[in-house]
Amino acid sequence: MNDLLTATLNELSLQHSSRMDLSLERVDSVAASMGLKTWLCPIIHVAGTNGKGTCVEAFNQIYTQEGYRVGVFTSPHLHDYCERIRVGNQEITEIELVQALRSVNMGRGEVTLTLFESLWLAALVYFKQQALDALIVEVGLGGRLDATNILPSTCGVIASVSRDHEDWLGSDLEGIAREKAGIMKASMATMVHACPTFESLFDEIGAEHGVRVLSLGREIMCKQMGHDWIWKSLGQEVRWHNLHSHGQNLALVCTVLQALQNQLACDWDKIGQYLSHLSVPGRCQQVSKRPDIWVDVAHNEASSHLLFEKMSTLPAKKLVVIMAIQQTKSMQSILTPWLRHVDEWWCVDGVADTMISVSKMVDYLNAEGCHHVKEFATMEKVVEQVMDACSESKRYLVFGSFLTVAAFVQHNQKE
Repeated sequence: MNDLLTATLNELSLQHSSRMDLSLERVDSVAASMGLKTWLCPIIHVAGTNGKGTCVEAFNQIYTQEGYRVGVFTSPHLHDYCERIRVGNQEITEIELVQALRSVNMGRGEVTLTLFESLWLAALVYFKQQALDALIVEVGLGGRLDATNILPSTCGVIASVSRDHEDWLGSDLEGIAREKAGIMKASMATMVHACPTFESLFDEIGAEHGVRVLSLGREIMCKQMGHDWIWKSLGQEVRWHNLHSHGQNLALVCTVLQALQNQLACDWDKIGQYLSHLSVPGRCQQVSKRPDIWVDVAHNEASSHLLFEKMSTLPAKKLVVIMAIQQTKSMQSILTPWLRHVDEWWCVDGVADTMISVSKMVDYLNAEGCHHVKEFATMEKVVEQVMDACSESKRYLVFGSFLTVAAFVQHNQKE
């Protein structure tokens, strides 16, 4: 990251009184004054505790390969802030990001913004210059009060509801579901979700806003048969070959494609081909075959269980888990599915000041009867040991947070 962008981000991060402020009034007023609230293209708003990134990337890859110009806003990032703002597969440049951030800083007047709000509005400034055919927006946190919820979305997705960010959203699942359902508004024609437990709640909120709510298992059906995948929704049925994962998320994506077919026509015969190559950075991603290294940003109970299920389908090898977990997360709930299935535990220090201490992780694992628990002072030392060993009998899995994966990948690339 160049010095100018670093200085700009540092300056903006000090602008508001708190790092996070879940409210819409300030960001909405700035967006309105800068002409950032009116859009001619369809807007797809994606919420959910887990699965958002997969849905966003699927939309982007399908529409981009169909020849559309697609704006994509995601968070957080793995390596640098430019990842958050893309048109198709082309990230905003650092100079373009600085220019967009400066425009927001000038346009905000006396209103103070958090860094996330500034980045979001900078994305809209940039997208306004791009003649987009579609805009795909990932919720930052929750939904109802997230800064991204100021736009008149055309379609919405709620990929999942589970516990995460409990210091902001609480631990009550119905309350969390209500926050995510807050992305529904009068502008939205269709909202799709994979949360049967909250069908009646979503139906109720949808009815209040005149939104058609489609539920996986009710209007939407998907079934995996080997590597074949069958999707049905509203009288349409498609069977695709060689889709290995993401079935539930892709069912939601395809239902939104169906809803937007009149505005963004797609060749359904090609969608299976697009999706068969779908890969989301940092999501059950194999970054090396020799040695066998996988990374995943799983950082809550639900995503950890899902990752465990996916990794269990791989050919058997000795499993080495490399981890660092944020202090705001429940280490016990994240690690529970793995406790009897890991051959070596590598607990890493030095990733960030916000991580659970290595000593606390080691104490917990020892108390649970885990064997071969090791401590590492830095991620650099971890990467050195992996490369020195280069064992074909082991599989290395890096997970616990975005920061954990980013640190490993950064040092692995240096090697």
